[in-house]
Amino acid sequence: MRPAPLAGRSVVVIGAASGIGAAAARALLNAGARVALADVAELTLPDSDRVLGIGADVRRAETLEALRDAAIGAFGWIDAVVNCAGVIVPGPRMGFPSKRSTARSMRTSWARCS
Repeated sequence: MRPAPLAGRSVVVIGAASGIGAAAARALLNAGARVALADVAELTLPDSDRVLGIGADVRRAETLEALRDAAIGAFGWIDAVVNCAGVIVPGPRMGFPSKRSTARSMRTSWARCS
């Protein structure tokens, strides 16, 4: 039997409560990785010693620092980060989104990418 391709690797998945982030987290677990799941929404955690669940709001630097520290504390290091965090702001069906909704989306999706 071949070993799991990501066995021994540690990955942080931000935005892991649903959608692409949840799918990425499942795939990483299935590939053998240790995964720190982070989201501002409530997380449903699989029963595994390779999973760490953390509440994190990517708009706040202190929660990202706590996420980093918790993942390193649990796994020893971080090999990769998958960022699937984002917001969908309802707006008009036709035309351009409002300045307010665009600003909120940008703050959430890009604020900590520098």
